Amino acid sequence: IVYPGFTPLDIFGPIDFLQRVSNDYNITLSTISKTAGPVSSKNPTAKSFGYPVLATHGVDDAPPIDLLFVPGGIGLRGETWMFDFIAKRFDEVDIVASVCSGASHLAMSGVLDNKRATNNKRNWAGATLNGTNVTWVPTARYVQDGKIWTSSGVAAG
Repeated sequence: IVYPGFTPLDIFGPIDFLQRVSNDYNITLSTISKTAGPVSSKNPTAKSFGYPVLATHGVDDAPPIDLLFVPGGIGLRGETWMFDFIAKRFDEVDIVASVCSGASHLAMSGVLDNKRATNNKRNWAGATLNGTNVTWVPTARYVQDGKIWTSSGVAAG
């Protein structure tokens, strides 16, 4: 799933891995956003440029998915569409994974309630405020709790 202000490395690192294993496994990649079309990584609160990706589906016409991947980023201020989508699709997916502050988005959707998770270390205090019912693990590079995988960052090892 992508949204304005997503962190490009959080998307492209995992996509590179999936592209490599797609030689051996049948993988279909669906990129989902609020609506289909270009989505920029531009931080809405900074002067930096953004890198666009193409969302193949909007949340209302998204196909069935096996793995829901949530990147970090600073976007979504005041918007709830992604949290609603995550909560709605949670029971239907086999794996939910996040990178960096993407775990904050999972927490805000409610799917991390009563679960263990980790998050971005650089903004730990702010990032973990979003999940008061989450057992945040500050020293972990990644945490698996059931079908949920959270990681500190795409370059965390």
